[in-house]
Amino acid sequence: MCLHMPGGAAAAVGQVFETSAGAAPQFLGGCVRGLLLRCAALQAHGQVASLLEAEYSAEEAAQVPLMQPDQLGAVLDALV
Repeated sequence: MCLHMPGGAAAAVGQVFETSAGAAPQFLGGCVRGLLLRCAALQAHGQVASLLEAEYSAEEAAQVPLMQPDQLGAVLDALV
């Protein structure tokens, strides 16, 4: 998948949220696993947002379904 095109970045963002629930090792306790997933998701969100801002026009970036930070926080809180 090519992240140099808005469609590629959009697909990558979608895949991250589809697979994140089972991403942490199962031997970790639920609380630790949840915190690791939350940290990883927030870090990835920041990196994707920075990439979109630096590499894409506003029109292209708008094609990527990136949540607002407060929305992402609410989703992650519901998972933990």
